[in-house]
Amino acid sequence: MVRVATATGPFHARVIVARLGAAGIVGQARGIDGPYPSAACVDVLVPEDEAEDATALLAADAREAALGLEADAALGMGPHSSEGHPGPPLVGAALFLLLCVALVTVLAEVTARL
Repeated sequence: MVRVATATGPFHARVIVARLGAAGIVGQARGIDGPYPSAACVDVLVPEDEAEDATALLAADAREAALGLEADAALGMGPHSSEGHPGPPLVGAALFLLLCVALVTVLAEVTARL
């Protein structure tokens, strides 16, 4: 078995193994089994004779995903636009919430000093 990818966690590793399996390539994630959940990187392994096909498949998927994001951005769609998305991106919502809490805190301090 040889490593063809390193996933950012167990879920991502399982997605990669499933994608390889859909293409008929048997893969396995090394390092996700155990009594405690892990947030560490996980290696995805395939048989040595299928490594080239697996690498090509994952590279093609990465290119397709990158092109899809670029196309969505060019059309004004996706997570960073108001069209085609039900609400603001999660980071924007978290920042807005943080600013609201800070504003309420400042107003409470000013009111208490009056």
